[in-house]
Amino acid sequence: AGRWTQTYVARGRSLAAAVLYAAVGGAQPPLSRQRVAVRVRREGPGGEVCGPAKIAIGNGAYTGDASWGAFGVAYAPGEVPLKPGRRYALEFASLETQETLEGFVNIKGHLSDARPGFNPYRKTAPDTYAEGAAHKNGAEEMPFDLDLQVIEYEFAAADWARAVQGPDLLANGNMESYEPGQELASDAQTPLKGQSGYRALRRNAARQPRDWKPFAIDPRARHAVMSAPENPANHFACVFAAGGEPFDGGFVQRVEGLSRAESYRLAGRVRASWAADFEHETAVGLDPSGQETDPQAPTIQWRRYPPRHGVFVPVDNEPVRPLTNAVSVWLRARSTWRGDAFAPFRADFDELALRRVDTRPPAPPAP
Repeated sequence: AGRWTQTYVARGRSLAAAVLYAAVGGAQPPLSRQRVAVRVRREGPGGEVCGPAKIAIGNGAYTGDASWGAFGVAYAPGEVPLKPGRRYALEFASLETQETLEGFVNIKGHLSDARPGFNPYRKTAPDTYAEGAAHKNGAEEMPFDLDLQVIEYEFAAADWARAVQGPDLLANGNMESYEPGQELASDAQTPLKGQSGYRALRRNAARQPRDWKPFAIDPRARHAVMSAPENPANHFACVFAAGGEPFDGGFVQRVEGLSRAESYRLAGRVRASWAADFEHETAVGLDPSGQETDPQAPTIQWRRYPPRHGVFVPVDNEPVRPLTNAVSVWLRARSTWRGDAFAPFRADFDELALRRVDTRPPAPPAP
């Protein structure tokens, strides 16, 4: 049949994986060339779909005129939430068509029958499952259970996709450690147009964050450590230009001692005086190569910010896996507009942290 479903009663709070053992006959291509859509439905074969549908590609042995093995899918914690004691149905539906099956010839010279479908393995007594039932094509209940393995997460997880563990691997991500630098003479000669905010920028342009390397694609870019008037004790890195000129620059830090077998997620917050558009851009990048010399390298994975100006928004880059033993973190601001003299564009970066992605199953809640 083209679709097979098995109902079961959940014990955990989230689905982890499902493996259905199956086979196809000699008139069909092997399992490795066949795909099924996997859906989880509430209550029964016709119930509401719970969580995302996924595509499973078959994997198994092939003798030349028959193939047997399994279709398997895996889920992250929370993708398919479950309620212990509630009934669910796991559905496996063939995605093959006449176009994908027609013309195949097996080792005996038999031509494909071009009929989509597969044969699930059956449970036999005494290895049966009294709490569920198998259904053919979403309707007909069968007198057997499917040979299906279901794995669940015992505990629930809140925002597991962003779970991290271990220490912060980034140095001075909060920008509280800084050192004086040299203010350029050209800044001191730039008209300020009466802008008190820009006066503060010029006064603080000499302060540079430790452990971060400034870069300037456009030499008009300036770098500073600022403190907010509403909270002078908190400092953040700032990128801007003298007199509201166009500019392009920022900061970079290389983080070493990482593992190629692990992924790492960056957190933090970003603020800009103009929302991202064609002429103003604030970006945070992660480079899995770890290089720190070329801010225009194609290896940098950029994320643009912010959707609205004047407020800090959270950094939400995708995790990165190092190509060797290091990654580099890039903070960048760019403006191509020459009309910013009375409202200079600037970008602020604060509370940055790089931690290892937590791939462990969800833990029990704290007592």
